[in-house]
Amino acid sequence: GRIAIYYGCADTVTGLCFTTVDEVLDYIKAHPMK
Repeated sequence: GRIAIYYGCADTVTGLCFTTVDEVLDYIKAHPMK
């Protein structure tokens, strides 16, 4: 299914994006924290 991710910038703007859990997990696996 689709998930919504809300995010903010400088306390003045709110954004909304849609993705899937699989896309989020793929991104996390491809870009690990060092």
